[in-house]
Amino acid sequence: MAFVNGFEQVIAGANATTTAQFILESDSDTNNLAVDYELLDADGIIYSSGVGGPITVTVKANSTVVESVIIVPVPSNIPVNNIGTTYQVRLLLTRDGKRVTSLYSNLLVTSATAVQLGAETIVEQYNSLVQAD
Repeated sequence: MAFVNGFEQVIAGANATTTAQFILESDSDTNNLAVDYELLDADGIIYSSGVGGPITVTVKANSTVVESVIIVPVPSNIPVNNIGTTYQVRLLLTRDGKRVTSLYSNLLVTSATAVQLGAETIVEQYNSLVQAD
């Protein structure tokens, strides 16, 4: 079982940060664990990848909890539409380079120059003259 606290919306060119939590069997081997991440689109194109932060292991009565802070750099040239584009972050818990388990989380990427949608706000003051240009 695995959980991710979820990513907040991020602007292209910034970093997205979260904490990944993997829950393993209580007798699981926790030696040489690492968390790898990949930022990918619906077609499987990978825009960013790397290794998560240091691993924290907590052994409980019925489980072993493995946590890692994940900082995903989002490229400034990643394709983004006017309302933002949803990408997927794949998190892989590995031991000695072999997959133990994985989890996925969505990430909404927006543009720093996004066009605001909808009508512009217009304010008229009561009892005042309105001049047209």
